[in-house]
Amino acid sequence: MYAQRQATELPENNLAAYLAAGPSVDDRPIIVFAGDSLTLGTVSASYLDILAARPGMDSYYFINAGDNSRLAYNIVLELDEIIACKPDIVSVLIGTNDVNSLMSPESQQRFIEDWNLPQVPDAEWFRENLTQIAKSLTSLENTRVAFLSLPTVGEDPDHPAFAMGRKYSGIIREIAEEFGIVYLPLHETMEEYLKTNPGSTKHDFSKKRSLMMKNVLSRYIFKRSFDTIAEKNGFSIHADHLHLSEAGAAMVADLLEPFILADR
Repeated sequence: MYAQRQATELPENNLAAYLAAGPSVDDRPIIVFAGDSLTLGTVSASYLDILAARPGMDSYYFINAGDNSRLAYNIVLELDEIIACKPDIVSVLIGTNDVNSLMSPESQQRFIEDWNLPQVPDAEWFRENLTQIAKSLTSLENTRVAFLSLPTVGEDPDHPAFAMGRKYSGIIREIAEEFGIVYLPLHETMEEYLKTNPGSTKHDFSKKRSLMMKNVLSRYIFKRSFDTIAEKNGFSIHADHLHLSEAGAAMVADLLEPFILADR
């Protein structure tokens, strides 16, 4: 129960907390990081923590608008709250669960029930939701927006989930180009890295959920780093097939850092 609570707890700088505190909470430029568990950073290494520790980042106020298991549809539902923050910068990293929902009938049904989805997730719906996100965010004056492509889904380039992640990253790139949004090539960076630094995991993709639960226990009961967990599980930049080690999270931070500092 303790590990589960730690894995689902929102940070102090979450979206709702910022809005509840009011606009005077901080006078630094505001960055909203919208996403899923990769952004929340409790079952995945936190790229926000890595980024926040880098030079110059203390000049910005970070809002962690991530939560576990979310799809692009959930970001659409939260757009009013993101806009209410009057952000100077918005980063969007979403779609891993849109891909994950397609990998088995059980996974698909779980997402539909957990989020009361209005339809069965598919690539066209992902495109529609991401287009709505792009339209809303680019309508804001003086707000810079970046879309990241997805991390690789797993580390096996021959697995259907990996190929689906590549496809969805292509959709992200197309929408970013259509709306003049900065595109940060996370998937491409990771795929290139894995060519020379492949993982050697023997954990089957179909067992990803149970592996994630073991990782949560390892992290919060035995206090192991996500890099240590990744090494034990035979991954190169992931802790499991969906979530990142510190090495993988650093790749996200490496892409975001120059984008954020570009206006200085």
